[in-house]
Amino acid sequence: LGVFAARSLGIARRAFANAATWTVVVGALGVLAIVALYGPRTSDHAPTGLLAPIMPDLSAGQLWAGALALPGEIAFAIGLVGLLGRQRVTAYNVLRFMRRASLVVLIVAFALLGRLDLSSVIVLNLVALALTAVGIVWAMARAGMVGWRISPQLLADQLSFGGRTVVGTLAERLPYRANTFILNALVSIAATGVFSVAQGLAETLWYLPASLGLVLFSRAVRGRREGARMASAM
Repeated sequence: LGVFAARSLGIARRAFANAATWTVVVGALGVLAIVALYGPRTSDHAPTGLLAPIMPDLSAGQLWAGALALPGEIAFAIGLVGLLGRQRVTAYNVLRFMRRASLVVLIVAFALLGRLDLSSVIVLNLVALALTAVGIVWAMARAGMVGWRISPQLLADQLSFGGRTVVGTLAERLPYRANTFILNALVSIAATGVFSVAQGLAETLWYLPASLGLVLFSRAVRGRREGARMASAM
């Protein structure tokens, strides 16, 4: 979406419609897959699905609420990159901050009220995602890139371009988070929580290079010849 949105507003609108449809369809299938792979829970038997050993012990309501975050996460990731494609770097950063800040504020508020538990945290995460998704669509509307006309040919081009990054992205992301699943399976969810916080603090070292990379990306996708020179410099 980021690369195609940079070409023109007309292409950006069709790319947005394609991305929105993709988010709904793939997100819904992902929700169903998560629930199915966790396995059914009964009062007498724990879930026995493939994901059950590496996930916390969840009730049916907690599982559905957690799974429903997947479409929101997809929309959040795709939408932010789309804003970069139109060089809306300020909106990108504000919305990233808004996602984390709103979640922290809600969690602290519930903690002060004495009503904080796993179920409420999962729901609060959904609320933070929904607020951010609305903010992304609003920022895109201001940039003139919101459209609802789906383009199958453009979708094929988007999938051809983006599909090549899937293997690389998985190879990059899985080592970042696989340790938390292993730790949860071997020790406890409490230890995993402590480790996740420490890991998040350590990853703040990435903020500066990541910020520089985002600015360069928003420029590199702008034009073919200029983008090629910028990509070489990057």
